[in-house]
Amino acid sequence: MPVSAKPTRKQKREQEGRLLEAAFQRLLSQSPADNMLQDDELREMLEENLRVPVTQITVAQEAGLSRKLLTGDDSPFKELAARIKGVKSTHAVLPSTTAKMDKLQQELDEARGIIRVIRSKMAEAILKTDRAEAAVRQEKAQVERLRRQLAGRGRTA
Repeated sequence: MPVSAKPTRKQKREQEGRLLEAAFQRLLSQSPADNMLQDDELREMLEENLRVPVTQITVAQEAGLSRKLLTGDDSPFKELAARIKGVKSTHAVLPSTTAKMDKLQQELDEARGIIRVIRSKMAEAILKTDRAEAAVRQEKAQVERLRRQLAGRGRTA
């Protein structure tokens, strides 16, 4: 009987690794400089490709493999997955989009600062209110004790 030509697990993993590495390099090689082309149709096609972010999922899709090869806890390609995670999230994004993202991030940071200040002031107001309510309860209790004392004296006299 002839020996089967079926690839071993190791060979299959090596092939998957090569496919993933090639897909990763293809996505990384997309350059905004390619937008300098004169042909509008070609430029539009390239701009569409430029909007593809470099993530573990897009690399797996580009390679035509399961995303679990990169994202799973027991991924055989942890090194490649770490390199993909290290890619700046704005890679291959148009400069105008990056500027908008930076502006939105700045606005978000300012809003978070305002929220922090408001929460701090609310906490101070709540604390002040709680202290005032406690003082009112103590005063009411004192008044009630004095009423009982006066009522007790009136009966004995």
